[in-house]
Amino acid sequence: MGRYNGEFWINHHAYLELFHFCMRYHEFKDSICNIMNSGGGANMTYSESAGRYSDPTANKAINAEPFEECIKIIEQTAIEAGGDNGVYQAILYNVTQGWSYEQLRASGKIPMDKSGKPAVGSKKFHELRRKFFYLLYLRKSKQKLF
Repeated sequence: MGRYNGEFWINHHAYLELFHFCMRYHEFKDSICNIMNSGGGANMTYSESAGRYSDPTANKAINAEPFEECIKIIEQTAIEAGGDNGVYQAILYNVTQGWSYEQLRASGKIPMDKSGKPAVGSKKFHELRRKFFYLLYLRKSKQKLF
């Protein structure tokens, strides 16, 4: 990620891969909707040529599983990086839709503390964002995701 060589540093090309993976978040959600809304009866049928039952509902769930796993890994990593104070939702907007800190703050997506100030400033937010990509890098390197 550029010239940053701190605690959460990852290779620039690995960052780009993860960045584009996160930007596909809504594509993954749309794919699940398309699979679940696709045709096919809800009834099980028996195929004599195959010698087994066909379960369209189970087939849809099986087809949607890889997309659900991608969504889950992005969301869980955002929660892990952002902590309990609601910043994870802002991180999710940032990494999946490209919202800048300034856009997030102006739209009220950055949570406020009790005194009415942002719970995190720009510098802390970008550190949490780096942490997100570092944790995602560790997670994704352990799993086979597309």
